[in-house]
Amino acid sequence: MPSNLFRLIAGAVLALLVAGGVTYYLTRPVRIGDILSHPDRYQGRTVSVRGVVTGSYAMMGVAVYRLRDDSGEILVVSDQGAPRDGTQKTVRGEVVQVFKGMGMEVIALFEGTTPRSVSFSLSPAL
Repeated sequence: MPSNLFRLIAGAVLALLVAGGVTYYLTRPVRIGDILSHPDRYQGRTVSVRGVVTGSYAMMGVAVYRLRDDSGEILVVSDQGAPRDGTQKTVRGEVVQVFKGMGMEVIALFEGTTPRSVSFSLSPAL
């Protein structure tokens, strides 16, 4: 009887460790530079990134800001408000290639909003 209880407890602990490892793997922050270097690999995927907020703006319920880590900077489009510049933030959202052409590529992370619900008007002056 005690060996069955030990097996049950050991199995439960092992299951919790595996579940924790899988959860960590799926939610760990991705380096922004990795997304920018391989946008096709991340296109349409939901990822987490962590960095410092720069250039934050909000208009008509949509916030747009840049998030910078030590590997690069990405544009974030969010329906969760505009954080203050200099704020450390972890963002989870969908990676979208917003624009590619004229020697320029714009990759964005959509947090809490869908890419189809936000329209962009980009000019080469970006």
